Amino acid sequence: MNTSFNSKKLFRPFLGFSLVEVLAAVAIIGIITFLAMPNIIAVKQDSENNLAISRAEALNIALVTFVQTNGHGNAAEYWGQRNRDQERY
Repeated sequence: MNTSFNSKKLFRPFLGFSLVEVLAAVAIIGIITFLAMPNIIAVKQDSENNLAISRAEALNIALVTFVQTNGHGNAAEYWGQRNRDQERY
């Protein structure tokens, strides 16, 4: 029977992270987020502006097509009369 005292078997190093390491990681993530936030907001605003521009261009193309097809630019009257005549809604 082995009765020798083996400290390696009794003491196991703790696995995981210490509180200081976790706080340091959270602080680093917070700093990166703080620095990246203005860029994210700017990208979002740019995408909204680009969407508005593309919708305006599409509306302009639709209006030009309507004028070329019908010979006049009174689309509101045309579509209003058309909807009243057809009673679609």
